[in-house]
This record gives sequence, C-alpha cells and structure tokens, in this order.
Amino acid sequence: MVECPGCVDTRLSAQARYAAEVREILECWFHGRPIREEYLIVDRGTLAGAGAHSYSAGDATGGSDEAARFKDL
Repeated sequence: MVECPGCVDTRLSAQARYAAEVREILECWFHGRPIREEYLIVDRGTLAGAGAHSYSAGDATGGSDEAARFKDL
C-alpha cells in the first residue's frame, strides 16, 4: 500500500498532539488541578464538557428486558 508522505506526517503529528493532551490530563489529575472542560466527558457522575454535547444521560448499559430474564439463572 502506497501512502502520500504528507499523510504519514499528519498521522504522526496527530499522535504527538494526542500524547501531549493525555499527558496534560494525567498531570492535572495527579496534581489536583482542574482538567480542561473540552477534555471532560463525565465529571462527578454527570456528563460534562464534550460529553455533555455528544451524549445523552441514560442507562444504555442496563440491558434489555430479554437479558434481564436471565439475570438470576
């Protein structure tokens, strides 16, 4: 598979950016500093930041009624 040189650079620069963002999040967490709002999905049990814009609150992992019938087997 042949790829353009610019495509590889883009992916590498994106990986470097993601790594820097993860590092920032971890440093904030370990030093007790607030994490930037745009990095948050959930904060103290409620949707926050990007998560509040991208998701809706609910119980998507609660399972279906059919699955509930097998819970106590």
